[in-house]
Amino acid sequence: MSITSEGWYHLSQNLLGTYIKNTLIVVVGVSILTTVFGVSSAWWIATTDFPFRKHLEWLLILPLAIPTFINGITYAGLIDYTGPIRVFLRSVPWLSDFNMDIMNRGGVIAVMSFVLYPYVYLTSRAVFSLQSSVLIEAKPDSTVVYGGGKGDKYSEKRRGGLFISVMRPCTQHIHRNDLFIDGIN
Repeated sequence: MSITSEGWYHLSQNLLGTYIKNTLIVVVGVSILTTVFGVSSAWWIATTDFPFRKHLEWLLILPLAIPTFINGITYAGLIDYTGPIRVFLRSVPWLSDFNMDIMNRGGVIAVMSFVLYPYVYLTSRAVFSLQSSVLIEAKPDSTVVYGGGKGDKYSEKRRGGLFISVMRPCTQHIHRNDLFIDGIN
């Protein structure tokens, strides 16, 4: 069985554009979701102290232990019409009409993001853990504003803005040096 030029012509004229479009959508979607979840969870783990934080640190890297295709098959089986999640949803009266389908682009993006975010999480957590707490707690004009007290006007509400204004420049070197293979960047 050989591939003829008519077969390649048919693929390039009818299917290639759709395949490239779908691939780009999945790449962009997975990149965004993986980055958002990986960086935000790393920042949360590295900068806060709460009960069971050490346990959550290990739980967040567990998806690395399971290959992507196994996760895809598992999620497809769990959310299939006869899977336990859909059976449960059908047994609850107000959720019986809820239809979950991961056999599409959105499902691929969700499953791949869930599998790939630990890579971003581990890298980001390492960088955030190495940063001085003074940098994390500093305003852009380098004055310390996060006191952490209950009545402090710069409490948790201000902390998110500090993350954007201070930690983003601190992590710029990651994108240039650590995440690309030598010779590509």
